[in-house]
Amino acid sequence: MRFLSAKLLKINVLSLVLLILHFSGVIAQQTSFNVEEWYQKLSSKNDINNNSISRLILMQVGEDSSTVFNMLSQLEAKLPGTNPYYQARVEVFAALAIMNYKKYKAREEMAAMANKAVETAYQTKDKGFIAFIIWTCGSVMINSQQLELAVTYKLKADEIYTEIGYPDAYDYIANWAVIGEALFHAGDYELSIFYTRKALNTWKEQSDEADHLRVRYYNTIAQDFEQMGKLDSALIYLDSSLNLAKKNNQLIWIAINSGFKGGIFFKLNEYRKAKPLLEYDYAYNKNELTDIAAKSLQWLARINLLEGKNDSAVLKANESVILLNKAKYKYYLQPSRILAMCYFTLAQTYEAASKTDSFYHYNQLYTQLYDSIQKVAFLSSKRIVQLKLDNENILQTVQLLEKEKRNEVLRRNLIVAAIALLSVIAILYVKHINLKQRHREEKVLHAKRIAESELASAKQQLQQFTDNIIGKSDLIEKLNQQISGTELNAANQQILDELSNRIILTETDWENFKEMFKKIYPNFFTSLKEKASNITIAEQRMAALIRLNLNARQMATILGISIDSVHKAKQRLRQRMQVQNEVILEETIACL
Repeated sequence: MRFLSAKLLKINVLSLVLLILHFSGVIAQQTSFNVEEWYQKLSSKNDINNNSISRLILMQVGEDSSTVFNMLSQLEAKLPGTNPYYQARVEVFAALAIMNYKKYKAREEMAAMANKAVETAYQTKDKGFIAFIIWTCGSVMINSQQLELAVTYKLKADEIYTEIGYPDAYDYIANWAVIGEALFHAGDYELSIFYTRKALNTWKEQSDEADHLRVRYYNTIAQDFEQMGKLDSALIYLDSSLNLAKKNNQLIWIAINSGFKGGIFFKLNEYRKAKPLLEYDYAYNKNELTDIAAKSLQWLARINLLEGKNDSAVLKANESVILLNKAKYKYYLQPSRILAMCYFTLAQTYEAASKTDSFYHYNQLYTQLYDSIQKVAFLSSKRIVQLKLDNENILQTVQLLEKEKRNEVLRRNLIVAAIALLSVIAILYVKHINLKQRHREEKVLHAKRIAESELASAKQQLQQFTDNIIGKSDLIEKLNQQISGTELNAANQQILDELSNRIILTETDWENFKEMFKKIYPNFFTSLKEKASNITIAEQRMAALIRLNLNARQMATILGISIDSVHKAKQRLRQRMQVQNEVILEETIACL
């Protein structure tokens, strides 16, 4: 699905233009702007179809920005003391002018104009007029990608028009579809399904263009179900979208739906089904919709990991980030959600390749981005609720001025809305806390695995260290036996001296040996000193070698002393530790 893409935004604007044309009829070319004449038209309470503002909006078409803003300046000069009809219509005209000529550079200004227009419209108590202003402001907010306001306005306009009836010229089906997609991005998946289904079930047109839009509406519902964890339902709607795309040979939608379907198969652990679908989407969209291709490619990287193809997984995961950065159109949180998936996949690939630094880097990026997305989504949802409350408060304030007897009802509504808001906040907060806890547990588990790996490595190094020394000891003993009884020449004596020097444990050798020993038996020397507080360094060395179950000859070789000296050292250690014989000494040391 191309999320609220330029084409869908054009549908939203097109419905507005068609509405204007319907109400306005054929408009004569106007060569001058008479502000007094327009003041009278825009102030009319009897302009039921809003022909005046519709004609004024159409006058923007084909004009340069200086002409349009000059018109706006003259109209705004008449605002003080005017009725709410004139004021709301001028404020809507201002918001549309900013949208058409300043676009995203003046979002706050656009939003302020729209909010003011809606607030002013409520003062008329004219439901048809209020709905028209709110619906128009919703169109402006969608085209400026201000999601929270767009959803709030569109839902409120739909609520009013459902009550009083939609005007014939309204493309309310497209309006429902736009609401459905906006709600998907706001995270209200059930309501998104409701409005998108409402559009599908009401729409009877059978043209190719209609089918093209049905393809995307089915895709929207499929994604709603996927986010809700209802993967079987998501597959059903994806198949509907895919079959309709194939029927009309819509190649780009065939690729998009294939990629989404492959992602769901991956979640269902059906990797053989997922792989060809993901490959097809990637091949088609890597030069078209690069963000969609990036999403499919990171799934393929995860499949490579499962296949043991770590190098291929790393390449694909890195390429997915590059593709995402090339995306031509970015809407709301969608790029961030895909980027978080890419970071997670990169972390997995580097973990599999035992590149700890890279793993921690991308895992941290994923965690930070995911938390940020959750926060934005939470705040967005909270703001939508708040905006709904604000709009209700405006309407309630107007009604309170007329009917004081409804105070109790309005107060009850506010309490219910506040409870709903607190419930939403509480649920989202609990979900956020649980997610963070799960991430903490995963980090602890990973740290434990690394510690176990380091311990195993230390054991292996200590064993190799000990075996190396013992091996050299055996070599010297064999050499001594071979040359025993023969005359030692200078060369043989030099070799023997060199080997002897290499096997004798120096202070540096001992420190290295001790560090490896402490990794395996971290509390050994502490417990030894508790057993014998005045134990010497030499006795500590002897105790460590006994803990490794070495024999007297091996100890003598390691320490560079005679076997007799080893026995004497053991005797001194027994006395120090107050044990009767070597067996008890070895058992005592083994328990430390």
